[in-house]
Amino acid sequence: MAQEAVRTATPALSPRPQKYLERPDQLCYHGPSSENDHPSFVSKGPRSSENGHPSFVTKASDVLRTTRPALSPRPQKHTICESDDDNDGWGDDKNDQSWQPPDNDTHEESSSDSTSDNDDDRPLAQLNAESQRKKIVRLKTSYTFSKDKFVPVDSDFVPEQITPDPSSDRTPYEYLKLFITDKMIEDLTVETNKYSLEKFGEESKFATSEIESFIGIYYSMGLVKMPKIADYWKIGLRYPSIADAMSRNRFQKILASLHFVDNNTVTEELKEDRVWKIRPWIESLRGNFAQVSNTEFQCVDEIMIPFKGRSLLRQYLPKKPKKWGFKLWGRCDASGFLHDFNEWNVVLQLCSSLERDRGYKIFADNYFSNFNLAVEMKNRGFQYTGTVNKNRLHNAPLESDKDLAKRGRGSYDTVTLKEGDLALLKWQDNKTVTMMSTYLSAEPLTKVKRYDRAQKARIEVDRPAVITVYNKNMGGVDLLDMMCTLYKRQIKGRRWYLYIFYHTLTICVVNSWFLYKRDCQINGVGKALPLKVFQSQIAEVLTKKGKPARPVGRPSLNSPPPAKQRAYAAANQPDVWYDNYDHFPMAQPKRNRCRYCPNGYTQWKCGKCNVFLCLSPGAEPRNCFLAYHKK
Repeated sequence: MAQEAVRTATPALSPRPQKYLERPDQLCYHGPSSENDHPSFVSKGPRSSENGHPSFVTKASDVLRTTRPALSPRPQKHTICESDDDNDGWGDDKNDQSWQPPDNDTHEESSSDSTSDNDDDRPLAQLNAESQRKKIVRLKTSYTFSKDKFVPVDSDFVPEQITPDPSSDRTPYEYLKLFITDKMIEDLTVETNKYSLEKFGEESKFATSEIESFIGIYYSMGLVKMPKIADYWKIGLRYPSIADAMSRNRFQKILASLHFVDNNTVTEELKEDRVWKIRPWIESLRGNFAQVSNTEFQCVDEIMIPFKGRSLLRQYLPKKPKKWGFKLWGRCDASGFLHDFNEWNVVLQLCSSLERDRGYKIFADNYFSNFNLAVEMKNRGFQYTGTVNKNRLHNAPLESDKDLAKRGRGSYDTVTLKEGDLALLKWQDNKTVTMMSTYLSAEPLTKVKRYDRAQKARIEVDRPAVITVYNKNMGGVDLLDMMCTLYKRQIKGRRWYLYIFYHTLTICVVNSWFLYKRDCQINGVGKALPLKVFQSQIAEVLTKKGKPARPVGRPSLNSPPPAKQRAYAAANQPDVWYDNYDHFPMAQPKRNRCRYCPNGYTQWKCGKCNVFLCLSPGAEPRNCFLAYHKK
């Protein structure tokens, strides 16, 4: 009895506040606060009941979610939200912003106070709270379905003007400069010098040419990988393309000083952005990627950047090959070109830069797909197609998985919304796949081969049109990820934002290569350069253009003697020929064929371009050296 008395006298602990599950299925629109404000889209949505009204507390578990202590509201624009599941409550915002259910008395007081002509007597906190209060629009949660045949939508695509101009003859270096501009390099150099002075207490005086050489060295390291960064300068392992471009100490000094924003001038409001450390670089890249014209088919998917250090942005995805890292979201076309990306999972925001009513087709997976999103995309002039989870079908009368399995592989079932603006399809392959689309359904059917264990042979089965189109155009982001992993160098460090920076450098090269392949296809070029050669030419130009031809300083006593070079050593890229920097003729002991004129032999060689060029006076003077270095 005494023990029971003690237990009953012990005060009950307050329930631990739980985080709201992040579910992007419902769209809740919050109207603009002024005429100039435009709606944007974030991951947060209300809990909805069957009759369409917001349901804030319906059971004991909901009481725990609503008792979470509210954080101070951050000023932000009114938004349209995406949520992930029909039957879930409010999602946990990426900014870790809490929500509290409104009180009926509060609404009555605010409505009565709004009629008052004078707000001077009202508390400032109340005015601020009312300005931050969101106007929730009730959403449709019940749908009527029909077995009528879905009528395909006339969705002819109106193409944009192709930009940049594919007819211009660009080098790989010039393709890269479309995305990493000189202005970006200058800004990076300024902030790197500021941070170096703040960190080391002395001016490093980095030049823009050194930052370009640093980027070129990073690209070269991705092509020729060694266990450690210092191995590229070690005796016996020395790699001339890197070691001759920059000393090891200078490279490590730049690596330790890279910075993108001034820490002393950034405001607390800007620090609310969790990627403020690299935000100027990201926004510049997004603007440059947006200059490339969009194609008809666009897909939205995740981009994983491997990272195991400490950061609030780091996520753990156990089913991914790289389980730890940063997750970005990107919009690519079918060829893999990345048109836009951000750090939040918002389909509508990624598609906001597309012109409406041009007939763009958007593809996404079951993480995003839901009825509200598909209808909203159609209202904006886009056509949406994607896989969908079974718990988001709103009890659509589709055949069960067992019934489709009995009918055999290739069987399918379709239903449409009564309004006729959305089609649902379930198809039996090895497993059942459920699709939704605003402009496609089952017809026309195509044949696809599958292996049949009973017959021990490959047989043909029917495949609906929506499956065919989805498989063809959904893999753009996956193709980009695959190409980025081929020739990317991993440089370890404690600063998390450098991992994002290195990955964006790789994306820029891959995007440049995709754009180069597009132009080759338009211009009828037979065979395009592979990515490895394309990246090596960019690295060579970045490390040599506008730089001295020979390393500065005397060689150390332990340096090996220079290797004997062949007569026809590899020449530089055209971007280096015309930089008008450090091109001098050097006399050679043996003559060789001139690189410019077909029948000339000369003993003069350009020390930077590494080619023999005629430079002979006399009755018939020839100056191939000057002609070779002019466009």
